Amino acid sequence: MDENHPTPVGSYLSKRGYVIRKDSISDKELKFLKTTLVARPLQDDKYTFFNKQDNSFSIYIETKNKIYIPKMFGINRYGFPESLMSNYTGIKWDKEITFNGNLYNNQQQAVSKLVNELKSGKTGGILSLKTGQGKTISALNVLSQIRGKTLVIVNKIPLMKQWESEIKNFLPDAEIGFIQGQKNISVDNKDIIIAMLQSLARIDYPDSLFETINTVIVDECFPYDTHIITSKGNINIGQLYYMKERLENLPMVKTFNEITKRFEYKKIINVFRKQNDTLIEINCSKMKIKSTENHKYLTYNGWKEAKDLNINDYIISNYDKNTINSVCPALNDDQYQIVLGSFLGDGHISTLKNGRYRLCMTHGKDQYEYCKWKANMFNINNIRYIKKNGYSNKEAYQFSTRTFYLFNDLPKKKTYVPQWILNDLDERGLSIWFMDDGSLNKKSFSSKINTDSFDEDSQKRIILKLKSMNIDCKYVNYKKSYYHISINEKGTKILIRLISKYIHNNMLYKLLPRQYINYIQDMSIKILDENTIFCSRENIKKEFLIENQIYKIYKNYNKKNNEINYVKYLNCIKCNTLTLHSKIIIKSCEYWRCNHTFKSNLKNLPMIFGEYNWNTKFLDYGYSKITKIIKNINNFKNSKYKRNFVFDLEIEDNHNYIVKNPDSNNNTQNGFIVHNCHNLSSRVFSQVLSKLSCQYTIGLSATPKRSDGCEYVFKYHIGDIVYQSSIERLGLNPIIRTIKIDSEDYTEISTTNQITGQNQIQFTSMISELITMEKRNKLIIELIKHLVRSENRRLLILSDRRDHLKTLKTKLDNDLEITFTYGLFLGQMKYKDLERSKSSQVILATFSAFGEGVSEKDLDTLILITPKKFIGHLKNSIKNESGRLEQIVGRIFRKEHTEKNPLIIDLQDNFSVYKTQNSGRNVFYKQHFQNAIFENHNINLDNYDLDKISVNCIEKRSKRLVKKQDVNEDQNTKEMSENLKKFCIIED
Repeated sequence: MDENHPTPVGSYLSKRGYVIRKDSISDKELKFLKTTLVARPLQDDKYTFFNKQDNSFSIYIETKNKIYIPKMFGINRYGFPESLMSNYTGIKWDKEITFNGNLYNNQQQAVSKLVNELKSGKTGGILSLKTGQGKTISALNVLSQIRGKTLVIVNKIPLMKQWESEIKNFLPDAEIGFIQGQKNISVDNKDIIIAMLQSLARIDYPDSLFETINTVIVDECFPYDTHIITSKGNINIGQLYYMKERLENLPMVKTFNEITKRFEYKKIINVFRKQNDTLIEINCSKMKIKSTENHKYLTYNGWKEAKDLNINDYIISNYDKNTINSVCPALNDDQYQIVLGSFLGDGHISTLKNGRYRLCMTHGKDQYEYCKWKANMFNINNIRYIKKNGYSNKEAYQFSTRTFYLFNDLPKKKTYVPQWILNDLDERGLSIWFMDDGSLNKKSFSSKINTDSFDEDSQKRIILKLKSMNIDCKYVNYKKSYYHISINEKGTKILIRLISKYIHNNMLYKLLPRQYINYIQDMSIKILDENTIFCSRENIKKEFLIENQIYKIYKNYNKKNNEINYVKYLNCIKCNTLTLHSKIIIKSCEYWRCNHTFKSNLKNLPMIFGEYNWNTKFLDYGYSKITKIIKNINNFKNSKYKRNFVFDLEIEDNHNYIVKNPDSNNNTQNGFIVHNCHNLSSRVFSQVLSKLSCQYTIGLSATPKRSDGCEYVFKYHIGDIVYQSSIERLGLNPIIRTIKIDSEDYTEISTTNQITGQNQIQFTSMISELITMEKRNKLIIELIKHLVRSENRRLLILSDRRDHLKTLKTKLDNDLEITFTYGLFLGQMKYKDLERSKSSQVILATFSAFGEGVSEKDLDTLILITPKKFIGHLKNSIKNESGRLEQIVGRIFRKEHTEKNPLIIDLQDNFSVYKTQNSGRNVFYKQHFQNAIFENHNINLDNYDLDKISVNCIEKRSKRLVKKQDVNEDQNTKEMSENLKKFCIIED
């Protein structure tokens, strides 16, 4: 016990943790506790779909007179308190339960240290044994010595089944109970209870259920009448619950995919019912939704709990096209750039009282097609004709858009340019601005943009923006009254190249001299005949140039009077080449003369304009602005079926759904995007453990570090690591075989973050393309067949994508030569189907389904068939990355391999961000395996037709044995480690 922090008077330990009376500690100490006991999970804001959000959470509970803190944090700081509550100590086993088995030496050491810490130390700790070294068995041996009623918390069905099997084998006299969902609950007279973490987090079980627990091992909703958008229309969430209870078929639910930014229908995994007396109501104009305070809504600034929402926050929403004004559709990138360019140009953007904006455009009669195109970009068909417009009283056309949201302020009067507009402006917006307010000087081939409505500070910032796009320019104050941006010839050519593909054909005259427009038209001539007339000698294609051939050329670029000159393609002695000679008539004699010069300021300009395909479709989602929040609403209903219940859904993949309020038209689909409550984050673990403080707390993990950096949260509740294994694996040396794959079929997909302007690799989209590569999939199939037939191996094939594995299985199904067994191991499959797949010679599994908590001892080969980012917790890493390669490779080290070397095959795609990820895995292999055989192979898929691809196409480059002492001296490994610190690869 730290002498500087005496045990607070009246403190005690209970199921809720270490309890301290607030009047027994100083205000300074209370402030310290409330500041320290806040978890701040790591996040990558750069790659977040929406803006940064505060995802910190408290690890303490405060009431008027007391503060409840995690058990181990309190014991470490203050020592054991004055008293222990009976619900904290729980009960002991009432019978003799002996351990049926023997431990290895390393397991005996681990058990000895943990038992000593539990009985004579601080009563809690984490046991860290590497994958395959018997964490479960060791924990069961510990239980046989401390002999207390135990709650084992797991997060996967296979892990629950594994614990059940191991308890029956090693503690056969123990009675096993379960806590899973609302029906599978058996606690009374049970010695060991296995509980699903998801159930503990979602369901508010009575405290009496846990009062007798002595040891804990650790290996959010809406009211009844809330409408959910489903494949069968809008259905009450409460009705969905009772449909599930009656075993009726549940409809698909509309969800939002945060990666593709599109809505899609997904299956309902489960429906939950809890009780809650008070609700919070969120009002967005006519839309009103009630929920519990902790339910999450997707906002422009990320996911927020209902209690953290504020008036004027924007909730991401589904909108019904028939009632489009209720939810404001979100602008796509092209529409957004048109808004920016129009603000700088001829557009007028008005601000409405509800905070929305509306764009109004007016263009002259000659620009009707351009005006019509702009209106079409916003799905507007109504264009108003104006007979006399403005001071000139000329004919014009005008349209106004529907309302939309911008998330930055605009000036009430267009006298200055907000910096955010210049930051977000790209070539598309610049093209709109130039078509509105730009002009070209045909003689000097310079250009200008009128900016007289903006102040001088804006002129300076506009210049900086244009120069950042390599456009050489300056601002001019004409007669000290009218500003414009002057762009020289060099800058004009760069400008034309930047915006050429976005220019509307009706506005080409703004950007090009008439001679160049004619030049483009001449370049479209495909066949030369006697009627062909060119606009200038420079316009004649090289393939038409034939020695001694005569060509017709208009005397004037504008083709006035249709006067024609003639030129002839002849050899010039002075130019020492064939050139076009002009026809000269002197005294009735014809001569052909070469000018010996070629001048044109039209060189190196684009030949094609306006080829960009503008997107006229609004984004799938829209925004609803919060106008009112009502808290502490009574949830009591008179009906016995609707009392104070609240309901929640668990949805596959996207984990969210759309809620809407009941209205007179039940077919409308305006609604908010909300999150289901199944979230196994450190916040959820802390929430569960704060209700299950016991005399003994044990944590089991092969990799105790977490990707969110919140391992300290678990240590506050459970205790520090008391034993961490470092034993070397026995048996034959593992083979690490990397196969570098080259191909032209790889695709890099990236987008520009609209907020930060940074280029972001869309890793998820790239993987979607990669798994469809036919040649790559053929190579995987050939590898599988070869390893099974030639070496009789048992294979675990791991991919990030379910669809990828299903594709491979289909290919195996269609191969009539295959005689070995194979099966899928995917999340949400039935347990009996998973067990059948586990017994197959080839298991096709996802990383998430098979990466942790699954035991299959006879596996000897692992193939990683999709790229995986820098995974595992490396000594040189600057961040704990997710994915846990240590857990993944451990799947094939569940036994001592004495007959054949365990084999890891890593398909390393030699393209884009995959190369950095490959380097990360290579560093891991060299640091993790103390003695390993490294084989480096490669294949270029472009060198082979699809039907010719086989394992014989793989080229073997090198092979070497790396021993433990070599790792520290391997310079290549050090260089890769240092290189990795320069990159942050994020899965989108």
